[in-house]
Amino acid sequence: MTWYGNGYETGSSLVELLVAMTVFAIGLLAVAGMQLTALRGNASAQQASVASGLAEGVLEEILAWSDDHPQLVVDAVDQEWLFADSTTAANLQGGGNFRALYAIDADYDRPKLTRVEVRVEALNASSRPVTLVAFKRCR
Repeated sequence: MTWYGNGYETGSSLVELLVAMTVFAIGLLAVAGMQLTALRGNASAQQASVASGLAEGVLEEILAWSDDHPQLVVDAVDQEWLFADSTTAANLQGGGNFRALYAIDADYDRPKLTRVEVRVEALNASSRPVTLVAFKRCR
């Protein structure tokens, strides 16, 4: 007769092992889902950061125009910005394709105050546009 101890089982059964493996697999799937969400969030933040930098650059260029610049004297809505290569779209490494639009409101609230609005939109993604507004005193 073989003796198996004091009647208690030693080790784990196959059912316990399967339950443990199932719980571990569910945990791994949750971690993988969180990783995908983080990657999407990082890509979205990168695109928003690039669009914001582009909008700041366009706005600074417009604000650097002289007070008597012809485009600051009259109202303009949704004018496409021409980039250095004379195109209306910018392909920025790590960010994608963007276009910039600007609007000028001459004599905005009072005479000699011009409102400048710049909007940058991604052409190949469904992200929100970045809009910056600034005011310029003109003569």
